[in-house]
Amino acid sequence: MRPALLPAFLLAFALVCCPAAADDHEKESPACRSLANVRISLMEAVLRASRVVPGHVMEAELEIEKEKGRLEIDYEVEIYRAGFLFMIEVNPLTGRVEEIEAARVKVKKGRRLGLLLAPHLSMPEAILRAARVVEGRVLEAELEIDEEEGKAEFTYELAILKEGILYEVELDARTGAVLEVEARTKKKGDDEEEEEEEEEEEGKEDRD
Repeated sequence: MRPALLPAFLLAFALVCCPAAADDHEKESPACRSLANVRISLMEAVLRASRVVPGHVMEAELEIEKEKGRLEIDYEVEIYRAGFLFMIEVNPLTGRVEEIEAARVKVKKGRRLGLLLAPHLSMPEAILRAARVVEGRVLEAELEIDEEEGKAEFTYELAILKEGILYEVELDARTGAVLEVEARTKKKGDDEEEEEEEEEEEGKEDRD
């Protein structure tokens, strides 16, 4: 499993939005209010995106960005279909599909993906299985394909927030077996990374 499924900013955001936070200031923080306003689950976002663009769901995440000092939240779902990768944006409040972008995949890579993806657990099934292991809010799910020596290994990696702890769950995408569960809390150094990301974002806004 990767050492960190989520970037430092999203990790910090998730931990601040702990439903069991004891501090009133944390409960009333903008980040906490933003997450509390999310009405659509990751599973629902995946299902709604799949109705619009049927195909193999490769990745889905609750994306959080700072725009001019404000937190912008939406779901992004990536679907592979017939040689194209579709990026579908789903509104986390209404479930409405708001934007669809498509990019053609190179022919050779597209054929390989088409062959590889056929026999595997679907993204909704993976989310359900992981949610049985860790009952919390699923923030991100990704299908990883690792090709070595002519063989391909498929795993699902999911990030789930439960009571202020971020869990990373890894599943075998062929069988659904749980391969690893790891709890991640905010580590020393995450604050510095978060500050650097915020400074970079502010610099971009100033240049714009």
